Amino acid sequence: MASYYNSPSSSPSSLESQNSTLNENNVPLYLSSSIELSRKVYESKEARDYLDENFKEFLPQMRTINEFFDIYNNKFYNILKSTHQYFIEESLKYIISWTNPLTETINNLKEEVKNTQIEIDSIEQFHPIFSNGIVISPDQNTNFEQLENNEIYYIMSGKARPIEGNNKENLFGLLKARHRSQHIPNLKYIISLNSNIIEYIERGKPIMNQLDLSDSFYQLNTYNTTTNDI
Repeated sequence: MASYYNSPSSSPSSLESQNSTLNENNVPLYLSSSIELSRKVYESKEARDYLDENFKEFLPQMRTINEFFDIYNNKFYNILKSTHQYFIEESLKYIISWTNPLTETINNLKEEVKNTQIEIDSIEQFHPIFSNGIVISPDQNTNFEQLENNEIYYIMSGKARPIEGNNKENLFGLLKARHRSQHIPNLKYIISLNSNIIEYIERGKPIMNQLDLSDSFYQLNTYNTTTNDI
């Protein structure tokens, strides 16, 4: 018995040695494992915030528009015609009021061209030989005292405008007044030309009444007629 109690393993110094090798949980180091196990406990509300309750693995995969059309093009000939027809009908419903941006650009350019042409046609034109504001006639050997029987033209915007109607005498008087030439006799004011020359001057809009004398250059330049220029 004495030998047991006096054995080194049970001596105070031996116990002291063993106590010095305890870990923080008062477990001898030689009994502790190299793998540490731990767990974290969540409260119910905190668990809902941290833990994902959805099963994303079972959801369909989200595709981009480009991916959709890549698949559509790759499977194009394997898709039923009825499905193609459905796509067409639904797309047409969606784009019924859609306007192609290119069409819009073309229309804007056409409008610009139209406006530019209007600006060009609104500029006074000039004949290469006969100046605007003169009156010409193919009649020869006449004093132009009875204008109702004469063929006379007023050059305006480079064109020969025939003075016609039953009020020819009065219209001619207004033209002379416009140019402050009332004192000049008709014979000196009207230039007589060979009829062949007048024939090749482009005809303008006829002067039938006083309002015609106020026609704009645009009206005169866009008046449709078929003649040759001299």
